[in-house]
Amino acid sequence: MHESVSGIVLALFGAVAVTYLALKIQQNRRRLQSMVGVLDAKHRYEMDYLFELADSGQLQPWTPGAAV
Repeated sequence: MHESVSGIVLALFGAVAVTYLALKIQQNRRRLQSMVGVLDAKHRYEMDYLFELADSGQLQPWTPGAAV
């Protein structure tokens, strides 16, 4: 009898865990889509400009203590 009760409890715990993971994945997917949509739609020109500056060497990474 105890084996069937522990199996039911384990199955319920597994179902809750799978449901929680599915909800977190869906939430993260929506957040990522909104971030990509915002960056792609509104800031494409600025991103392209910054990438061009970085590729040409005009934009350098910041290092602490470096002279400007």
